[in-house]
Amino acid sequence: MREALRAGANDLGGTLMNESITRAAGATHGQEMTQSDMLSLAASLGRPAVQRTTLYRSLSELHAREESGRVATASSGCTC
Repeated sequence: MREALRAGANDLGGTLMNESITRAAGATHGQEMTQSDMLSLAASLGRPAVQRTTLYRSLSELHAREESGRVATASSGCTC
C-alpha cells in the first residue's frame, strides 16, 4: 500500500478494516488494517488522511454543516 500511495494513489477506500470474509473462505492474503495503521501510513508519507462519505465528501465537513443546521443527515457509508 505504501508503494501505491507513493505512486500517486489517493484513496484507501478499498482497504477493509476488520476484513474477515476472505480469510473465512480459507485465503491467506486477507489481512486486517486498523484505523491507527492507516493513519500512521498516511502520516509517514506526509499525506493527509480524510474520512469521506460514499459521495466522496469530507465526513468532518458534513458533521460541521450538520451542527450548524445546514444539513439534515450525513451518509453513514464512509471510506478512509
